[in-house]
Amino acid sequence: MPKTAKAKVHPEGRTQPIVFPNTRDMLNDEQAARRLGISPATLRSWRCRQIGPPFIKLGLGTQAPVRYNPDDLDEFMRQGRHVPSVRAASED
Repeated sequence: MPKTAKAKVHPEGRTQPIVFPNTRDMLNDEQAARRLGISPATLRSWRCRQIGPPFIKLGLGTQAPVRYNPDDLDEFMRQGRHVPSVRAASED
């Protein structure tokens, strides 16, 4: 039986199915790393340490290709966004 993705819970309590983009729209390691401004090696290291942006593995085993959803990369960057406080600005 194929695995299915878990549904996201809507703020109102309803569930929303996770919709994956077409695999042609997905990014490989090099493309995802370029979008994030890091090296492909850093991206692979994050993946091995189970940190970094979500990814999709297309198959089983260590040699299976990995792809990244561009929307997930954008969300990962948004989560790392820091807005300096007024206090920090006045300390400079």
